[in-house]
Amino acid sequence: MSLSAGARLGPYEIIAPLGAGGMGEVYRATDSRLNRTVAIKILSDESAADADRRERFEREAKAISALDHPNICALYDVGEHQGTYFLVMPCLEGQTLQDRLIKGPLPPDQAIKFAIEIALALDAAHRHGIVHRDLKPGNIMLTKTGVKLLDFGLAKLKKEQGPLGHTTIAKGTGIGTLLGTMPYMSPEQIEGRDVDARSDIFSLGAVIYEMITGQRAFKGDSPASVIGAIMKDQPPPISTVQSVAPPALDHVVTTCLAKDPDERWQSAADIARELRWIHQGGAVASAAARQPSRSRWPGSVAAAIASALIVLAIAWPSLRARPEVDVTRFTIAPPRGTQLTPQRASLGVSQFAISPDGRKLVFVAATGTNEPMLWIRGLNEVTPRELHGTADAADPFWSPDSGRVGFFAGGRLKIIDVGTGELRDICGASRGAPRGGAWAKDDTIIFGGDSGSGFAKVSIATGKVEVATTSTPQAGSHRWPSMLADSRRFLYYARGDRDHRGIYLGSLDGAEPVRIVESMFNGIAANGHLITMREGTLLAYPFDEKAARITGDPIQLADGIAGSSNQRGAFAASATGTLVFGGGAHQMSTLSWFDRSGRETPTPIPPSTMITFRLSPDGRQVAMARVDPGTNTADIWIADLDRAASTRLTLDPSNDLSPVWSIDGRRIVFRSDRSGDNFLYGNAATGTGADEQLTNSNAASPTDITADGRTLLFHQSVAISNTDIGGAPLAMNTPVTYLIKTPYDEYDGRLSPDGRWLAYVSDESGRPEVYVQTYPVTGNKWLVSTSGGAEPRWRRDGRELFYVSIDGKLMAAAVGGDQRFEASAPQMLFQTAVRPSNNPFHVWLDASADGQRFLIKRAAEPSDSSALTVVLNWLALAAATR
Repeated sequence: MSLSAGARLGPYEIIAPLGAGGMGEVYRATDSRLNRTVAIKILSDESAADADRRERFEREAKAISALDHPNICALYDVGEHQGTYFLVMPCLEGQTLQDRLIKGPLPPDQAIKFAIEIALALDAAHRHGIVHRDLKPGNIMLTKTGVKLLDFGLAKLKKEQGPLGHTTIAKGTGIGTLLGTMPYMSPEQIEGRDVDARSDIFSLGAVIYEMITGQRAFKGDSPASVIGAIMKDQPPPISTVQSVAPPALDHVVTTCLAKDPDERWQSAADIARELRWIHQGGAVASAAARQPSRSRWPGSVAAAIASALIVLAIAWPSLRARPEVDVTRFTIAPPRGTQLTPQRASLGVSQFAISPDGRKLVFVAATGTNEPMLWIRGLNEVTPRELHGTADAADPFWSPDSGRVGFFAGGRLKIIDVGTGELRDICGASRGAPRGGAWAKDDTIIFGGDSGSGFAKVSIATGKVEVATTSTPQAGSHRWPSMLADSRRFLYYARGDRDHRGIYLGSLDGAEPVRIVESMFNGIAANGHLITMREGTLLAYPFDEKAARITGDPIQLADGIAGSSNQRGAFAASATGTLVFGGGAHQMSTLSWFDRSGRETPTPIPPSTMITFRLSPDGRQVAMARVDPGTNTADIWIADLDRAASTRLTLDPSNDLSPVWSIDGRRIVFRSDRSGDNFLYGNAATGTGADEQLTNSNAASPTDITADGRTLLFHQSVAISNTDIGGAPLAMNTPVTYLIKTPYDEYDGRLSPDGRWLAYVSDESGRPEVYVQTYPVTGNKWLVSTSGGAEPRWRRDGRELFYVSIDGKLMAAAVGGDQRFEASAPQMLFQTAVRPSNNPFHVWLDASADGQRFLIKRAAEPSDSSALTVVLNWLALAAATR
């Protein structure tokens, strides 16, 4: 079926044809409702009559709708009009990689940049359990905003357990069915075997090879000879075909093209990291080591010349192709002996803000023992200075005149004059996680509350607090406000499911909020752009502030940006063109066993970015929440403590945290923000099933589960009262209840093995201490620690309770009593190398069932996340990338 100009498919009016494929045609069209140009892919009459092709068409719609990534072509709509099936997507301006390669190979730096974007797009798909299966130059569009991955018609969608965890298989395309495009197919595709994400990695290697060399990796005069080449041949090394290519690319591509999937890179994120290293100059050393095979020059001279020529060859294409850009970039580190302090969250990010005039940076930093404080540094200065009186500061933000800073401390909203040091207490605020503030020109401040609440607003002059926004069940928990130039409207993030979460426009005048864009992180408006982040990539959308709408595709500004579990991105911008961001590096940690005397036995588990962990009941495995450095999101992993084997349990691209084992060790319960709020999910510890949502009530950080498996204990920041301990019945549509709810912090509740006693931490005395209450909670309580303590852990027989003191000593208290709880004076076992954090969302300790060994997490190496990058005149950088 061919459509002529003017034909209509519902609200879409056809303008002109764009192309055709095996299953149908693609047309340029106009969406009459939104007055925008779109691309419509229709299913031909012949394909619509074919059940398999129709299923592939539907499969493509499902695959694209599941993905949300700047390098994957989005899906606007799907429909059927008078028997014509169609998909609606953005109308991309650019050319396919296939068309570009007709002109010859790409400059190496450009090819590597495109390859990074393709790898990141594949990683996003794979994390959703989707394998593309037809990656080729014809399905890669080159646009002014970067690569766009197209055509998921062959994608695998149905979840099935595979060698890499949950993968997918398309119904009707079982073993023995050959699907894909021949020169880019993996050996397992050609053999008709089931495939997983590593098949796409093979295809990516073939695409990178062709981009760099201008030649296909596997060639032949017939399909049979191409198949033979894929199955048994290795293409010539890239360095022998394209001499200006960085030699390190040979290793990347050769590993992609390994015949055995186990010998390839095991994730597209790994490839992206390797390519970034090469693109940033990491390949120069490799190039310098490679000597000319028949040089007549002395060795040292030849090596020097070779190095110089390779560096010049790598740089030359970019020097020729790019206009000169007047951009200044530098880093700012915290004062000596301090580190940037992350937010109080499971995944925290550095807390900082750039002044509206772009001249001063305020940030939160602390030493290992002192409270976090505000520090300020002028961008034209060398030494930061401390703002006295700002102990326990969190989430700073600037006044419009760049002279004062607002912040939160001790459950209060405060402001400080950065010139005079005058400090003012304005009003009460959340003690747990205030989630940001924004300052209007009339000295009204809007600020966030706790999970599930809207914004409050306060007049600095009167101190009167009023409601600014009201949360809804669909878009609850408003956070991270940012004022627009008119100082009446503001952007903010609202947490919710995918149809409602994102960046909204609010108003101090009470106008109805409007969602601007779906997102997982906050946004700020600066210089005609809306800046936000997606899976570690900093993006700038063209933004019409007056109309409050996005007007084009985003520009990619930087990669590797940190993001928190409470939806704050580590970036800030001023109206003067100054951009600041923090990288996504996280602390690497190791796990070691310690006996009661403090003798250490390292485990074979490699260092990782783990946040929380929990020993299995039999003590043979550990469940860990680990951060993926490529996406800054966390997943649950199961590691064997007797060997270095680890298995990834969760694959969802959201944050999966705080794993807890069932009593029999067969099941893992964890929390995830994949549906918006922190709901509880469960899965078999073997990872053989699908994640099952257990609750639809907020339960932020699970800590223990009752013996009957019906109720899970958790702690969570709650409005007014700070962090409290609750119980979540593991059943949908059943509300949570709060067991201990006071104006203080209570967290890390752990049940005794017989279920009679609840040990927990509270700071009601002014410092964290370990207490015990009866369970179910009656209010009767006993103080166990004597000089501060955290992380209470029971021995399996319930006769001993362990905890870590404030100064890092592992303590043990003998426990007894039948009707009344009794505990002996705590005794020191040994001095640990850790200090309990005041962040209740992290775990450092667990104990074996017999209380003879202790599993302790500690830093493996210094974190490199304590520096901020400043970019002056980022708009010139953005203009150069268009």
